Amino acid sequence: MDDINWDELLKKIEEGGYTHDALFRQLMDMVKSMLISKKSFAVALYEISQKYNVDESTIRDACQRRLSLKSIKDFKNLTKYPEDLMRLLNKKFPNRNQEINDLLK
Repeated sequence: MDDINWDELLKKIEEGGYTHDALFRQLMDMVKSMLISKKSFAVALYEISQKYNVDESTIRDACQRRLSLKSIKDFKNLTKYPEDLMRLLNKKFPNRNQEINDLLK
């Protein structure tokens, strides 16, 4: 337990690095970057990880495992089909449907 940097962990929790809300915000920012700003996955990944002060692997996890996708390629493909992406996000975040629909319609 002595190997844990408690200050860093608490900072990430305060910044939202490990909460359900943070996961949602990170995903929505990825979607905005890719769909609205037309950025590549790699550029969006870098920018969003910097914005939230988390490892890129955290954002990758949000885009793949947390959405129950088999690969990052599946997420990239979903961004080409906003209605399918909207259905998946609405299923995963039922309390945030209005925000999702507003972004993707």
